[in-house]
Amino acid sequence: MKRIFEEAWSRGNVEVLDEVVAPTFKQHQYDRPSTREDFKAAIQEVRTAFPDLKVTVEDSVAADDKVWMRVTCRGTHFGNFKGLPPTGKRFEITEFHIARFENGKGVEHWGVSDMSRLMEKLDIQKKPS
Repeated sequence: MKRIFEEAWSRGNVEVLDEVVAPTFKQHQYDRPSTREDFKAAIQEVRTAFPDLKVTVEDSVAADDKVWMRVTCRGTHFGNFKGLPPTGKRFEITEFHIARFENGKGVEHWGVSDMSRLMEKLDIQKKPS
């Protein structure tokens, strides 16, 4: 899991997922089904918006087939992000992740990102409905 954060998220080397994530991988963090290939695309999309993204593992605990991590994400909004134009603003947020492993490869992931804090740091206001 640490390699996913250091190599894929922080350096943009999504090919590392072929080594550490099973082809049958399921992502539970998003509101749509997500495979290993979808995971690669999501990382590339985020890194396009935040090319200097750095994810630091602050804490981790492993038990049985699961790993829990608290990470800090830092970066600058230089590209479009979910339809939002670049602001040039820096951000720092905390995320929590749980991954389940089988035979040394990630097979499932759940995560919680502080999107409200991210939007606040980027000074993006939600339009009233």
